[in-house]
Amino acid sequence: MDIKRKKAFTLVELMVVMAITGVILALGIISYKNFSDSANLTEATGNVVTILQQTQSMARNNETPKNGTTISVSDKISKTFYYLLVFNNDTSGGHISRLVYMYSKASLSNPWQIVSTENDLELKLSGLFNYGNVNGDCKQILFEGLTGKIIASVSNSSDSVDKVYSDPTTSCNITVNPVGAASSNKIIYVNASIGNYGIK
Repeated sequence: MDIKRKKAFTLVELMVVMAITGVILALGIISYKNFSDSANLTEATGNVVTILQQTQSMARNNETPKNGTTISVSDKISKTFYYLLVFNNDTSGGHISRLVYMYSKASLSNPWQIVSTENDLELKLSGLFNYGNVNGDCKQILFEGLTGKIIASVSNSSDSVDKVYSDPTTSCNITVNPVGAASSNKIIYVNASIGNYGIK
C-alpha cells in the first residue's frame, strides 16, 4: 500500500513569508505615521487660522475678555482696544499668546494699558509645532478694535506693542512646522494692506 506524503512548508518558505509580512507591516506603519503627521500639521495650521478669526472678531466687537480687568462704560466709549497675537518659539515648541490693550492718546506717558493676557492658545497635539519661526515671518499681529484692521510685525516677539503699532509690515507669513522637521510645513499668509489671511 502506497502512503502519500502530505506536502508541508519548508523552513525556508516560512522564513520568506515572515520576511514579506514584516516588510508589509513596516511599510504600513510608516504610511500611517506619515498620514498622522500630515493630519496633525493640517489641524495645527487650521487652529492658527481659527485663533486669527476669533481675535479679529473680538476686535470688531470690542470684546473685553472675562479674565481681564473690568472696563468702565466710559472707557469703552472713549478708548480704543487692540488685540495682539504673539508667536513665540523655544525648545518646547511654539506658543501663541493673546493680549488685549486699551489705548488712550490722552495718557502720554503710558498710552497702552494691558487689560488681559491669555497664554498657550495653540492646539495640544501629539508632537510639537513651531509657529512663525522662519526669517521674515509674522512675530506679532495686532487687530484694531471696532475696525478689525490688521497691523502685522516681523520684528521680535519680545518687542513692545508700541513698536508693533508704529513699525508695521504690509504682509508676512506664519510658517507652521513640526519641531525638528522644518522641511515639512504649511504657510498662512497675512496681508495687512488689504486685511485678509488664509492658508497658502
